[in-house]
Amino acid sequence: FARVHVLGAIFCFCFFLTKVGAWQNCSAASGGGTCPDRATCCKSVSGSSCIPARAHDPDSAAVCCDEETGCGYGYDCAVDDDGSSYCKLLPDHPGDLVHDTPRYKLCHVPTEMQEPLGFPIQNRQMAYYSNMGYITAASTAHLQVEKVLIMVHGSARNAADYFCAALSMLNEENSMNNTLVIAPLFASPDDGPLIDGGMLVWVDHDEKYPIGHTWRYGANALNAPISSYAIIDAFVEHLAFSHIQYPNLRRIAVAGHSAGGQAVHRWALLSNSHAWTNRSVEVVTVAANPRSYCYLDGRRVQSDGSFEVPEVDDIMVCQDYDKWQWGLEEGGDIVCPYRDNALQETPAKEMTKRYGTRYVTYLAGEYDTVPTNDRCQTSVFQGRNRQERAKNYFRGLKEVFGHQVHDLHIVQGSPHDHSLMFQSEMASKAVFGYGREIRSKSKAGIREQF
Repeated sequence: FARVHVLGAIFCFCFFLTKVGAWQNCSAASGGGTCPDRATCCKSVSGSSCIPARAHDPDSAAVCCDEETGCGYGYDCAVDDDGSSYCKLLPDHPGDLVHDTPRYKLCHVPTEMQEPLGFPIQNRQMAYYSNMGYITAASTAHLQVEKVLIMVHGSARNAADYFCAALSMLNEENSMNNTLVIAPLFASPDDGPLIDGGMLVWVDHDEKYPIGHTWRYGANALNAPISSYAIIDAFVEHLAFSHIQYPNLRRIAVAGHSAGGQAVHRWALLSNSHAWTNRSVEVVTVAANPRSYCYLDGRRVQSDGSFEVPEVDDIMVCQDYDKWQWGLEEGGDIVCPYRDNALQETPAKEMTKRYGTRYVTYLAGEYDTVPTNDRCQTSVFQGRNRQERAKNYFRGLKEVFGHQVHDLHIVQGSPHDHSLMFQSEMASKAVFGYGREIRSKSKAGIREQF
């Protein structure tokens, strides 16, 4: 059912969703609270706090170190000779882990924030979590909002996990009182029995689709002609232009990791939303550890270090290397009406130029260096692993524009791990601070830190 909230000219159609099976009850020994499914419960001052699980980790397999920190699966709590704490890699560890890491900061989601909400769009609902309730409702809390973080989950569709990790980024300056955190859920039909039937769903894996998790490249939902990127547009536009509801809002950060990083990067390239040109609200994006990138022309970094169009023989082996989602060339087997419409409105040359002016930060984990088994468009033409691909793409941007645009930071100590990436100082600066300020303060040492 729907409720209508009215404040002046603000109307809110708020849809309740049947609670997703995304939470678990923690034992009394672990604080007796609630954590996202598969996360590890740890006793803390708030009752139970959590260590989010990586996509392929066993359930509840992390280690609680104390009431504030923990270590992921494959690590144990350790203290260095100088008294600094860290996570020590165990001899028997997953193959994609290669080094000791910093400890996790435990995260906590209050009970009242664990209900998935519904954002209305074209007679459908988009599921999301929020630390301030319905973002379309009149609320005195919204009057204090200065910054918004929209956190996009990875391929595991673990929005509750990402919501918990996003909340752990908040601090005294960027607090629960002045920072709105939203975690959309790009659900699949597998979630259907648990959620109200009006919720939008996307293909997770289906042999009829060349690539799964179709929301990451902007595909339409299965049950409505609505692109995942149109969803991000709708969230951002509602927040940016609701001046009565959010009179103090100054910054919206859209961030994502892994598949979520892909979605955020490609959305920032394609989006024709007017929110980008809103003078009162700055829109920034943070793409962490995406598996692949959309290049702006047909050139790629070659084995000899040059940046040029690949040899004809190489292209013949992988003819879609520069088609969507890896490039803007027409054709290919990935269907994305949002991309087609965006390019009709904004031709590729103009879109490329515009992308260089947008505030985009790429984050790559220092230890996200394990080779991944990918399609040729990614593994042959973009790099052997995610960190190498980030550096290659960043270099490509400089070749395209003739000068450096955007920012790339290597997050020290992090493998392919959304919590460690977003709990880093680099991520905090990219999400919450300084926008145009950071570019005026220094011309060096900001954009290239690797």
